[in-house]
Amino acid sequence: MKSKKLIIVGAIVVVAIVVLVVMLSNRTSKEEKVATAFIEAIESQDYDKLAPLISVKKTNDEKNSKAVVARYKNVFSSIETTKTQVSAIKMIQNKATDTYEFSYTARFKTFLGWTNKMKYKGTVVKTDGEAKVVWEPSLIIPFMSPGDKIAVSEDEAVRGAITDVAGNNLAYNKRQKQAGLYPKQLTEGKGKEANLTAIAALFKLEKKTLEQELAQEWVNDESFIPLKIVPLSFKVPDDINGVTMNEVTARFYPYGAAAAHLIGYVGEVSAADIDKEPSYKAGDLIGKAGLEATYNTRLKGKNGGTITVTNDVTGKADEIQSQKAVAGENIQLTIDGELQKQAYAQLKETVGSYTALDPKTGGLTALVSSPSYDPNEMTAGISTAAYQKLAANKNLPFLARYTARFAPGSTFKTITAAIGLDAKVIDPTQAQAISGLKWQQDKSWGDYFVTRVSDVPQVNMTAALVYSDNIYFAQEALTIGQKRFEAGLEKLPFDESLKLPLEMDKAQLSNKGIDTDILLADTAYGQGELLMTPIDQVTMYSAFANDGAIVYPHLEVKDKRKDKAVFTKSAANTVTKALYETVNRTAGTAHGLQTTGQEIAAKTGTAEIKDKQDTKGDENSFVLAFDTTTASYVSVTMVEKSNKNLKNKKNSRANQTNFRELLSKISKQKTTPFMVSSSACD
Repeated sequence: MKSKKLIIVGAIVVVAIVVLVVMLSNRTSKEEKVATAFIEAIESQDYDKLAPLISVKKTNDEKNSKAVVARYKNVFSSIETTKTQVSAIKMIQNKATDTYEFSYTARFKTFLGWTNKMKYKGTVVKTDGEAKVVWEPSLIIPFMSPGDKIAVSEDEAVRGAITDVAGNNLAYNKRQKQAGLYPKQLTEGKGKEANLTAIAALFKLEKKTLEQELAQEWVNDESFIPLKIVPLSFKVPDDINGVTMNEVTARFYPYGAAAAHLIGYVGEVSAADIDKEPSYKAGDLIGKAGLEATYNTRLKGKNGGTITVTNDVTGKADEIQSQKAVAGENIQLTIDGELQKQAYAQLKETVGSYTALDPKTGGLTALVSSPSYDPNEMTAGISTAAYQKLAANKNLPFLARYTARFAPGSTFKTITAAIGLDAKVIDPTQAQAISGLKWQQDKSWGDYFVTRVSDVPQVNMTAALVYSDNIYFAQEALTIGQKRFEAGLEKLPFDESLKLPLEMDKAQLSNKGIDTDILLADTAYGQGELLMTPIDQVTMYSAFANDGAIVYPHLEVKDKRKDKAVFTKSAANTVTKALYETVNRTAGTAHGLQTTGQEIAAKTGTAEIKDKQDTKGDENSFVLAFDTTTASYVSVTMVEKSNKNLKNKKNSRANQTNFRELLSKISKQKTTPFMVSSSACD
């Protein structure tokens, strides 16, 4: 019995101790909970939760908790704080004063990046029986006192330039004028309505747009409402009131439409841009298209600035954070700006592209697409009507055609010839007897025939390239056979990324493999299911200017040459000699490219798009050309729907001759010719 009593007494003592500990715990946890809640509100940036947790000193500028919450919001929004990190939290009870003291370190991610860690100290006291944090300005910034304010200065980074291979600017920052509405003056002269009508016409904007700008809440009589970037020489007629000008530095594109698809343009961030990249803020300029967008991070640099705590009375300023602006990178391209301009001048009246590559380096020297648009208009402030007109254009002026995939047509016969030579199937000296303008392997092909343009009875490889004979190459591909043909093609960059800073799909050989003799025959002369961009074409055809090795393309001068042997030197040179004959024989499909002083090898090609045989479809025409003496270029000119979009459609020879004068001019400068042809091409 005695032992049982001891057990019961012991149990009672234990329970009493537990109750006492719980009571003591509950007594102190109020202060700790308030301090913890205060710190959590700071870290989560949920400043509204601070109001019930704080007691405000009468000596502070803020006289109540609502004012304190507003101060937190103002301070941390002014420095664009997006994240807060708190660490090293400590709480100590001061029994002498019956208060709790807490401390922690915090750092903030502002528009300048992360601040250094700052040490904070605070006190929790009981006020009317409630635990409260004794608030003072040092809980915003440790060295902030009553009367202090946050001062912010921002130093915008200079956007880097994009230059061509010679250092000429393709995109740079230029002193220009920012034209804007000055509402106070609109009522002067001929009156508000007449002035707005005249201003809309002057800047090619809609009057409705101007009225919407004026209706914004922030606008008053003294406001400056930006409208458009214009040259420094621009002047507003004296009879127009309500426009003022400010000098600004703005992005400028000296080659305009000639390089628009490649270089792109900049514009203000949209809400969608900010959603994708929270570091952006309203008013920021970013690349919106082309390399301006692709290289945006490298070009834009890093903004700098200073955040300080200042006192208006004493003039004292303590620095919270400082960061020097870092200018954006200047990027030098392999593009030849003058060649780009010359090529666009010849293409702008049609629909197509011009692509040129230097086979010695792999540098792309021209990437031209037509129709195009003016990037300066996009940056300066294009009207809604003008933009909609571009967007509705059936010829797609925003499409970079050098990155679009097409069947390459007869230019691809060069590849078939090289594979056949390396496979020892094609003997370049042996002539084949071919009768008529159409042929099929046997009756199993049904009503499907391969057709050709010229009825030449005896055809060897050179003649087949000179006359662009589809039947010859269809027959050679069948002799080579599917496996050997595909093995030869696998050396080329089909279904392979060229790793360029451009949006383009990979070259396609076929949908699901070359699985029929008809598809094999069609592929041999550049149709079937082949899909290649003009960039793919100059890459693969560079083997003929490079002793059988393709050179992979690149766009920056700093990039190194990368090549890959795909044909033997003997095969590549044999094809090159035949392509030289295609230019220099009178009957050659590229004879229009013959130019005094230049040794040009070339191949024309047309891919016809139609639903079935014996019908006429639209044609995409191509011209492959390269220099046979110095290997200074490989180029591909493409005209989309050439049967509709070319001048002199009825006389392709006349059309080729039109380019002789141009080729002569270019030969004196860059030796890089281009030609638009509507030859039946073949």
